Amino acid sequence: MVFDIFSLIHIISALIFLILLIIVISQRGLLSDLARHLNIFIIIYMFLEAVLVLKYGEYNFLNFLPGLAGAFWPGSGILLGSLLLRYISAQVARREMQFWRGDLIGGAWYLLAVGALFIPGIEKFGVKILGLELNFEILLLAWILLGWLIATGLTIRLIAESYQHASFPTIRNRLFIFGLGLGVLLIGNGFSFASQVHIGSIVALVGVLTIAYVVITPRLPHLGIALRGLINKGLYLILQFGAYSLSFILIQFLLSSYYQTDLFFAAAILALLIIGIINPLLKRLGKWVDRLFFGEEQDLSGILREYSQNISNILDLELLSAVVVDMVRDLLGVDRGLLFLVELEVSPDGKKVFRVQQGRKRKDASLTGFMPSESALASAWDKDRRALTRAEIDMLPRYQSIQADTRQWLTRVSMDIYVPIHAQDEWVGLLALGPKASGASYLSDDIELLCSMADQTAVALQNARLVESLMRVNTEFRRAYSAMEDGHSKLKRLDRTKSDFISIASHELRTPLTVLSGYSQMLLDAPELKSNPAYVNALEGVVDGAQRLHEIVDSMLEVAKIDTQELALQADSVKLEPVISNVCRKFAATFRERKLKVLIDRNVDDLPSVLGDPDALTKVFQHLISNAVKYTPDEGLITISGRHLKKGLVKFPRGGVEIQVKDTGIGIDPRNKELIFTKFYQTGDLALHSTGKTKFKGGGPGLGLAIVRGIVQAHGGRVWAESSGYDESRNPGSSFYVILPIYETVVREDEEE
Repeated sequence: MVFDIFSLIHIISALIFLILLIIVISQRGLLSDLARHLNIFIIIYMFLEAVLVLKYGEYNFLNFLPGLAGAFWPGSGILLGSLLLRYISAQVARREMQFWRGDLIGGAWYLLAVGALFIPGIEKFGVKILGLELNFEILLLAWILLGWLIATGLTIRLIAESYQHASFPTIRNRLFIFGLGLGVLLIGNGFSFASQVHIGSIVALVGVLTIAYVVITPRLPHLGIALRGLINKGLYLILQFGAYSLSFILIQFLLSSYYQTDLFFAAAILALLIIGIINPLLKRLGKWVDRLFFGEEQDLSGILREYSQNISNILDLELLSAVVVDMVRDLLGVDRGLLFLVELEVSPDGKKVFRVQQGRKRKDASLTGFMPSESALASAWDKDRRALTRAEIDMLPRYQSIQADTRQWLTRVSMDIYVPIHAQDEWVGLLALGPKASGASYLSDDIELLCSMADQTAVALQNARLVESLMRVNTEFRRAYSAMEDGHSKLKRLDRTKSDFISIASHELRTPLTVLSGYSQMLLDAPELKSNPAYVNALEGVVDGAQRLHEIVDSMLEVAKIDTQELALQADSVKLEPVISNVCRKFAATFRERKLKVLIDRNVDDLPSVLGDPDALTKVFQHLISNAVKYTPDEGLITISGRHLKKGLVKFPRGGVEIQVKDTGIGIDPRNKELIFTKFYQTGDLALHSTGKTKFKGGGPGLGLAIVRGIVQAHGGRVWAESSGYDESRNPGSSFYVILPIYETVVREDEEE
């Protein structure tokens, strides 16, 4: 089959439409309605070109279709495309419109035209209007043309209204370019209806390419800037052509005047002039012409330097936000802008989300947004560090799946471009800018400049956030410290009240206890009661109870004196071995009853004397041994040892005597090694508390170890406990250490003073 030049035009057009279809699918996919409608639109025009190829080939392959195929099918394809173009126009204009009524009318219009072809003998139908014979072919084409005019008029009206009411200059620019493509397409369709299908195909191809370019390209060039570049290039080419031509004519004239003309020699001289003189002059002249017609170009390095200097020393977050936005707005001629702070949080359902909120103290809650960290939009700003225009978010398939609340936040913010701010590897901010006042789109140079400014903003933003965090921490610390002071004061008052209660209670109980003890002893000595064993047992119980209560009251009074620092001690030389031995003799019956073994190391007798009060030190070791007895199971071992500490040791630099009381008992929880020396501390559950002076795990008032620490510290010594842990089955044991100053050392120091 042989094709003429016109058939080749339609073949090439069909191939171009096929390539365009592949590009659209690869760029926009098939997810959005706009992409699907555009693909169908391109397919319609591709098949329209295929129909024209079949029609204008050597043989007309359309003859097998119902009559008038050559005239009808191209026109019907144009009509179908115009109906679909309304959808594409509305989606480009971001207009949500209900087309169902127009769809029904348009579909019925098209189906009526197609159905008429299949009516037998319809080609013979004709009418006579105003003396003109109109056959079926003319009527059918008129019907198609009228439908195309109506659909086209509605589309033009839609684009015009959308352009007039568009709030974003970038949207108006997009609609303007789309309108140009639509106009070119309509001109091509007009040529086709005027039987100039070859010219119409070429013009319509340009229109469809323009429409597809608008749909698949998020960042469209501004026509004014593009025109400026075109004029600039044209002027520069004119200057080049003029300079080269004049130089060549001048060289040829000079050579012909003095020498024989040699074109090779003239060309060599011209090449040298172009390299050394003409091109440098043309570059300067081109810059001068550009400044003359279009103004001075921006000094980007100077802008970034000035921007960095203005924000580098700002540590107030609100002031930084205002300065950054104001400088960017003035620089790019932007109507409005916002600086957002970004923080990574964990939502109540355990997912990581980014909180995006204003960098101001008085934040607009409606502008605070949350987006999942794994969403495509958050990933683009966090991981890819990519600046995005609103058109890219709306158009690119990657961002079609973002959540509805994120899209609502974008609508509330209503900005034209979003530039992420990163400090090292952390996404910390987002610079959002509205459209330019000039209506121009954000070009690649603008976006590159904004990204550079965002990099410089990151350091200042981090510093401001750090200062704000420090101020917040300082404020919280002051509040916490104030609350702690109040709590400490309350605790001091409570402790003082407790000490007062102990002191008052111990003093008030002593008198009735003395009376109770005296009368019970008198009754026990009465002859008439001694003869009755039952009375004797009862009275002995009363005497023992009174004695036990007397010891508790004495302990309470001792603690009260320690708290009020009224403990009166004698300063005398005391040997510790007799004190410890006397205490152990008092517990001899208990040791036998509990089958406890007590060992006093021989080195205790060799220890030097300490400076202290014998009675007070007796109470110290009495409480320590009693504590060891109560928390050591039957048949256990209690070991008492000692050693002489020389001066300069970390534990006790003054030097002294260290006594260790070690048992094989249940041990002490490491967390409680200090608590056991506090007043009224009880181990275990108080609900299971059982009173007992020497029974295993027998409870008491919890004053013994507090008295030990108070007396030892009053002597200028130290006391502490060590244990590997608490275990009633393994019995790791515990050790109590007491350090007391040596008598001779203290006396010598006092004499030297």
